Amino acid sequence: MTKFKLLSAALIATGKVAAHMDWDRSPEENVKRLGGVLYQGDLMLSIDNVDQPIGGSYLNSILTQPVVQVRILGLTGQHHLPTSLLVCASGNNLNTHLTYLNRYQNAAATFVLGRIGG
Repeated sequence: MTKFKLLSAALIATGKVAAHMDWDRSPEENVKRLGGVLYQGDLMLSIDNVDQPIGGSYLNSILTQPVVQVRILGLTGQHHLPTSLLVCASGNNLNTHLTYLNRYQNAAATFVLGRIGG
């Protein structure tokens, strides 16, 4: 599936364009970006031009838990937000570090994350 088809499918399925972000080398920056996407209530996230293994405990939580805690810049305290979000990623030689998923879930996530943009 090409990126264009993926984004078109998001528009048809949700009525909104998929949220977009780049995967940063800083885990702290990725937590902020992912939290912002959840706070906006987006239903689909496209992580583009990934040039390093994608993963981390926060992304694992988003993929495996129904609700996560998010600290929103400028607001006090932790906010509980639902994780009903489809996460897709594209990049050359895409690889995942989704260590908290079981073998089946990791294989499925690698397939979904690896097939977008081909």
